[in-house]
Amino acid sequence: MTRNAQAAVGNGEKFLALAERIGGKPYPADAIDKVWRDCMMYNEHTWGAHCSGSQPESDFTKAQWKIKAQFAVDADTGAEALLRQGVDALTSLIKTEQGGTFVVNTSSWERTDVIISNAPDTSDSGPWENAALTVVRNVPSCGYRRLTPSESSAAVVARPAEGEVIESRYYRVQFDRTTGGIKSIRDKELDKELIDPKAEFGANQYVHVAGGGNGTQGAAHSQSPGAKVSISTSGPASLRRFRFPKVGEMMIVETAGRMAQKIVSAVLVLEDVKRIDFDNRVAKILTYDKEGVYFAFPFAVEKPVFRYGCPAGIVNANREMLPGACLDWFTLRHFVEVEGQDAAIAWATPDSPMVCFQDVNKGIRRLKLDANSGHLFAYVMNNYWDSNYLAGQGGELRFRFAITSRAKSDPAASARFGWDAANPLQTTIAEPNPAAVLPDRPTSLLSIAEPNVMATGVKLSENGRALIVRLWETEGRATTAHLKLDRRIPAEKANACNLVEELRGELPIRDGRIAVPIRGRGLATVRIE
Repeated sequence: MTRNAQAAVGNGEKFLALAERIGGKPYPADAIDKVWRDCMMYNEHTWGAHCSGSQPESDFTKAQWKIKAQFAVDADTGAEALLRQGVDALTSLIKTEQGGTFVVNTSSWERTDVIISNAPDTSDSGPWENAALTVVRNVPSCGYRRLTPSESSAAVVARPAEGEVIESRYYRVQFDRTTGGIKSIRDKELDKELIDPKAEFGANQYVHVAGGGNGTQGAAHSQSPGAKVSISTSGPASLRRFRFPKVGEMMIVETAGRMAQKIVSAVLVLEDVKRIDFDNRVAKILTYDKEGVYFAFPFAVEKPVFRYGCPAGIVNANREMLPGACLDWFTLRHFVEVEGQDAAIAWATPDSPMVCFQDVNKGIRRLKLDANSGHLFAYVMNNYWDSNYLAGQGGELRFRFAITSRAKSDPAASARFGWDAANPLQTTIAEPNPAAVLPDRPTSLLSIAEPNVMATGVKLSENGRALIVRLWETEGRATTAHLKLDRRIPAEKANACNLVEELRGELPIRDGRIAVPIRGRGLATVRIE
C-alpha cells in the first residue's frame, strides 16, 4: 500500500508543482508533506508492539498495530487524492472549447501503453469478463494528450476464446492446468524460450513455504543452515482465455494453494507493447505459523548476471555486494534485470519489494551467490520476524509483475520499464475552458533528451519560489543531461543544488534547455526560477 502511495504522491506533487508555475492552483505543500510523513512513519519499523509475534491477539499488540496501520491507510488515501488533484490541476489549464478525455503521462519519456477499464478489485474472477482495453500511443513525457473521438470509442472488450495459449506478435505464452503456472514463454523476436523447462515451478506460480522453526525469528534469521521447511504449490487450475482484437490476449487463471483459498491471475500480452503483465489476486488465509509466500519466475538464463534497482542505484548482485551482505533475499525498488549470453529479461514488481535469486529463502545464510540459473522468486510475504510487525497476514492481497526481454542488457531501459510498471498512465475528463493557457494538442511539460537520465521527482522549492527537479543517471556513465520545460514555465535561471536545496552553482541555459552534468548512476538536483 505505501509503495503505491509513494508513487502516487510523487506524481501528484509533480503536476501540482508544474501547474502552479504555469499559474494554476496553489501548491498544497502541507498536504504533500503529511502524506510523505505518513509513508515514512509506516515504513519505520519500530511502530509496532515488541510482542507482536509472541502475543498477536493481545490488546497491547492490537492497539499499536491500529496506530501503525493507520499511517498506511492515511498515506494511501492522501496520495490518491493528491494524484487526482495534480492531474486535474494540469488539465484545468488546457485551452479547450469542448472538453474531452485526456491521458496524462507521469514519466519523463514518451509512452505508448494500454488503459484497462472495468477490472475487478478482488479475487472474484467473474468481473474480468467485463474488462476493456484502450491503446494510447505516443503520450508526451510529463505531459498529456487528448483521446480522439475514435480512440475514446475504441475500447476493446473481452471476447471468450478456447485454448491454453495466449499470443501476441512478441510472445507466445503456454499455461499448465495442473498448477496454474506458465510452462513456456517464447520470445518471437529473439526466437528464444524464456522459461526453464527443467524448473520445479512454472512462471507466476504460487509457492508456499511452511515451517522454518517455531522460535522467535524462523527461517529468515536461522543461525543454522538447512532450516526444516515444507514447500507446496498451487493447482489444479481453471483457464479462461479472452481475446481483445488487435490489442492483445488475456488468460484468467483460477487456482488455490496452501493458505490461499483462491488465487486469480490475469496474464496479458499486448500487440503494441513488448511486455507481459501479471495481476495476481490472492485470498490469503491468516496463520500465525511461520510461513513464506512466493511467486516463481524461473528464467532460462545460464550463468546469469542479476542487476536490481534500489533507491537511486542499480546493483550488480553477482559482484557488488559487500562481504557478509545478505544474499538469501534482496530488497529492490522497481526492477530486476537477468542477463545471459543471448538475452536479457527485465522483471518489474510494483507491489512487492523483496526477491530471492536461485531459490526460496531456507535460512541458509549464503556467503556467495552461485548464479547458476536465472531463477527468480518474488518474496511477497513472510512472518519470520518476531517483533514490530504482524504475526500473520491474511485477506485480499494483490501482487503485480511484468516482464520484457531483449537481446542484451540495457539497465537504462530496464529502469524505465520498472518505473512505468509502477506508474501507469492516468486518465481524466477536462471541462470546456476556452480561457486556459495550455494547448489542446499533445504537450510535454518536462523532457530530458538523454535516455539514460530520468526525472525522479519534481516539486516546488521549500520557500515556494522555484521549481525543483531531481535527476538520476541509470546507465553508469557520466552525462550532461539536457532538461527542457514547456515555455509557459518560468526558466530564466537554473542552479545546481544539493538535496536540501542549497545552491552549488549556476547551470547554462541554451535554446530553452538546461545543461545538467551528472555522474554515472548519480543524482542531480536543479533549482529553476
